[in-house]
Amino acid sequence: MRTRAGSARPSDSSYELEDLGGGRVLVDVVTRGRGQASGVEAEMKFTQVWRFEDGVARDVVWYESREQALADLRAQ
Repeated sequence: MRTRAGSARPSDSSYELEDLGGGRVLVDVVTRGRGQASGVEAEMKFTQVWRFEDGVARDVVWYESREQALADLRAQ
């Protein structure tokens, strides 16, 4: 997502984490904000799958939805 500097400010974010085992963690994210000039409220939802090795994050994959992330994980 691209925004102009100062065009929006995140006002609230929430995260739900699920340990999938094998060093993988699924994270559901909801971020809400308000346009600085317009005052319009916006919400963005997405899911990430993080992979850890020896306690260090090795990669993260972003998905538009939890369902998309789970389908990709099942296909692996």
